[in-house]
Amino acid sequence: MRYTLHYTIQQVTQDLEELHFNTAISRMMELLNVLQEAAAKGTIPGLHTVLERFARIIAPFAPHLGEELWHLTQTEKGEAASVFDQSWPEYDPAALVRDTITLVVQINGKLRDRLELPADVTQDEAVAAAKESEKLIPYLNGKKLRKVIFVPGKLLNLVV
Repeated sequence: MRYTLHYTIQQVTQDLEELHFNTAISRMMELLNVLQEAAAKGTIPGLHTVLERFARIIAPFAPHLGEELWHLTQTEKGEAASVFDQSWPEYDPAALVRDTITLVVQINGKLRDRLELPADVTQDEAVAAAKESEKLIPYLNGKKLRKVIFVPGKLLNLVV
């Protein structure tokens, strides 16, 4: 959640500076989707902080919603100042560093699996993880790898 929040703040800030309002709104919708998925799984750590910062970044686009959300998050603190009196939230560059990545695995160019692997995974480690994946075993079992296409951090395509 921390990564998603700081990534959203960074992207919305950049989009506003470049006057790309539609993509800024899209980024905020992505954050809400992640919040919704996390809520379906249970409690969300740091929810209050996320909502406070979300109120500040949505306020220029939906002022009434931003103001209402701000007041809801401030009732416990006793602060009633307007969201528009607050500073723009800053993102933490350290929070944007990911420990893991989702590596898309294709067999003969067709998407077959997504693997969560360390961000610094090598080609050999990615191929080994793919060979151990239960979803990929039927496609690889008894077949010789003819070619491996590896795009670090994004894609592994195995040609059999």
